[in-house]
Amino acid sequence: MSEKLTPRAETEQKRLTVFTLELRGLRPEQQDVADIKHWRIKNEKVCVAVVADGHGRKGKEAASIARDVILHGIESATKIDGDWLRGRFLAAHEKISRDAKASGATVSVTFIHGEKLYVAYVGDSEVRIAKKDGHLETLAIPHKYGLNKAETRRLDDSGASIYQKRIFAPTGTLEPTRTLGDEEFEPHVLHVPQIIEKKLLPEDKFLITATDGFWNVATKNSSKRRKVEKILADAKNIEEAERGIKEFLNTQKLHDNTTLVVFGLQ
Repeated sequence: MSEKLTPRAETEQKRLTVFTLELRGLRPEQQDVADIKHWRIKNEKVCVAVVADGHGRKGKEAASIARDVILHGIESATKIDGDWLRGRFLAAHEKISRDAKASGATVSVTFIHGEKLYVAYVGDSEVRIAKKDGHLETLAIPHKYGLNKAETRRLDDSGASIYQKRIFAPTGTLEPTRTLGDEEFEPHVLHVPQIIEKKLLPEDKFLITATDGFWNVATKNSSKRRKVEKILADAKNIEEAERGIKEFLNTQKLHDNTTLVVFGLQ
């Protein structure tokens, strides 16, 4: 198991701090990527994080394309909203379909501008807010058959072939119901992100964007979830949250690659 840490950064508005953590599981290749950007819009500091989890023969390339296309030129944007984010996701999908065929990526983007939070995502890289008491509030419900009610209903209505909660196609099966790439699973797999807007509240302590490799461990059962929530509740700052999460993950057997970005909101 290997890890990659990036330096913490602090913005001038609020005390917004951040760390990223990448851990290699038992998979033959690390296909997760993550990145963070800070810049200004109309003299206000803004932050964006991208977490992408690739799959397929060119999964790493697909995840990297998603990250690069979504972030390309973002610092020059004068307005970022749901329409802007949808456009970047679709542009990334088109490039993955050209350059990383038979592969795809799940992607989650979090964008903070003052007290406003945008979340755009396809797939199962979840986004959660940790409250002051550590309680994890789910913002992005994974796009999976049987778990996401709206996606399940959509696939049933479309006549998709489902095998063990995976979408079946002549080339194979796919678990997430929305991705970038994976053209062979059209029209049942969508490439348009779900957009969530939220006003950040005083009780919001941390914002966590992570691949399913993290959430499958951190929320696998009530005992582990309580342990993670206690770590976040007890953490007085981003450094303590980072240390606690690292110590927790070091006690777990990680089958999947694990990547997360954590913003401290206070």
